[in-house]
Amino acid sequence: MGYDMHMVRTPDGEEERFGAARREFDEAVAARDALYLPPGDPEYKAAQEKVSAAYDAMYEAHTSYFRLSIWSMRECRAIMHHFGMLLETTTPLRRRPWRRTASAPTSTTTPSGPRGSCRSR
Repeated sequence: MGYDMHMVRTPDGEEERFGAARREFDEAVAARDALYLPPGDPEYKAAQEKVSAAYDAMYEAHTSYFRLSIWSMRECRAIMHHFGMLLETTTPLRRRPWRRTASAPTSTTTPSGPRGSCRSR
C-alpha cells in the first residue's frame, strides 16, 4: 500500500516517450495473450520476457511518477512541514461531521444507496 505521486511539471518530451513506451508495452501484452499457451511453454516465456522488458522501458520513461510507502509519506510530510510547505485546510464542499446544523441531512448517500442499506439485484 502506498501513494502514487506525480510531479506537477513533467520534463520536456516525457509524455511522448512514455506514450511510445506504453504502446510498445500494450503491443507486447497483446502478442503474448494472442498465443493462448500455458505460462510454462517456452514460447510464452519468451513473450513474457518481452512484456517485462517493455514494462521496464515504460517505467523508465515515466520519470515524473514515483511511489511513496506509508512510512515514506510520513517522512515526506515531516520534511515538508519542517520547511513550511504545508498548511491545514478543509475541502469547501465537505462538512465536518461534528458541525451539523438543523438543516443538514442526517444520512449520506453512497453509490449503492443510503448508508447501511442493502440492495439485492
